[in-house]
Amino acid sequence: MESAPAGDSFAGRLAHRLPFFYGWVIVFLGFMGVFMMGATTFWAIPVFIGPMEEDTGWSRGLIFGALTTRFIVGAFFGMLLGRFADTRGGPPRLLFFGLLIDVTCLALLRFVDTSWQFVLLYGVIGGAGNTGMRLVQSTLVSKWFVFKRSTAIGLSSIGGGVSALVMVPITEALIGSIGWRDTWMVLAGLLLVCMLPMVPLAVRAPEDVGLLPDNGEVPKQGARRQVSAATERSFTLGEASRTLRFWMLLLAIVFGSYSLQTNTIIMKPYFDEIGFTSAVSASALSIYGLFSIGARFLWGYVSGRFSGRQALIMQSVATAIAVILLLQVDSQTFLYFAVAYTGLMLGGFPILGQLLWPEYFGRAHIGSITGLVQFVTTLIGALGPLIAGVVSDQTGSYETALYVLIGTWLACGAVIFAIRPERPPPPSPLAERGIPEERAVLEVPASG
Repeated sequence: MESAPAGDSFAGRLAHRLPFFYGWVIVFLGFMGVFMMGATTFWAIPVFIGPMEEDTGWSRGLIFGALTTRFIVGAFFGMLLGRFADTRGGPPRLLFFGLLIDVTCLALLRFVDTSWQFVLLYGVIGGAGNTGMRLVQSTLVSKWFVFKRSTAIGLSSIGGGVSALVMVPITEALIGSIGWRDTWMVLAGLLLVCMLPMVPLAVRAPEDVGLLPDNGEVPKQGARRQVSAATERSFTLGEASRTLRFWMLLLAIVFGSYSLQTNTIIMKPYFDEIGFTSAVSASALSIYGLFSIGARFLWGYVSGRFSGRQALIMQSVATAIAVILLLQVDSQTFLYFAVAYTGLMLGGFPILGQLLWPEYFGRAHIGSITGLVQFVTTLIGALGPLIAGVVSDQTGSYETALYVLIGTWLACGAVIFAIRPERPPPPSPLAERGIPEERAVLEVPASG
């Protein structure tokens, strides 16, 4: 099916009528995607796990296993469907059909009575449905912005911090009021209401509606990095995968993804384990969310001042220190201090990890690259919560998982330190005027 001409679609007409660059609409779409993924995935299971375990008798390892399955299935379908995020008209289709599947599965969790039903609905089918939102959120902002990319990705990723700040206490209160089963129904409805209006707004790239990345702006003369849409080199997935940089970067992001997934998922159950009430643990996550919002501005500034690579090295070391602080918590005051610092440090990885791929390999084929990368990093990263849950079932403690995190965060920083992105070519006369020399670079055929 052919897409509408640039100016004929709803988004195309809107893009030329808005008093601001349409790329900021894409940033808002990304914000909402991260917010709702937090509400239904990253922050949902840590809040649901206690009530579900108590009511059903299912082990924490099994419940975390469903979350792991959701990540792995989503990553597998992301690898298969990533190229559609690079095709004209692909993102809204991915978002629409994935949304319908995920909403249906979340609503049906109200009726599960066996563990295999939960794993099937939440992990397998829901994981496939969640793919569309994950791909759209992780690729579009990078296509709409080049030299303003760190700021744009930082703003879109704030949704994760806001989700922790807002949705953790709301979900906790809903479970206490109406039970965990009906709370899944409420989250399904919220997902539908928040994301369905986003579908027609999901435009693949500015060229699709007659615009340019960064609204045609170019870096000022003398700026630290003279990288714009005209000078940025884009690698195909095949070209990127034939470089050592790709595999080294993938290794680093594997370490970081494992650390991020485990770090965020086990915080609340760890706080419960060391003696804090569920309400105090939930309030600690809200504090984490608040400071995680600030992390997006902090690390967005740092990556703009230095580079995404240098910022990620700093963030990895600083987050290893945050894990050490969590292991020293012995009072509510120190708990709040430790999670605030953790929010500032850990909250930087989503923006920096997302920023590195276009920084190293350009934007034109970022959907295909991200699809493969998310499969590998999610496959490995998803093992973190599962391993932590199983170890907790066996030992009654999350301390071992936290000690491992210190090493994996340091390993992430060390690998990034060892690699550098390819230097951009000198800007041509056209580039200095913000005119891409090959406007067709984003015209990826539907066949891939």
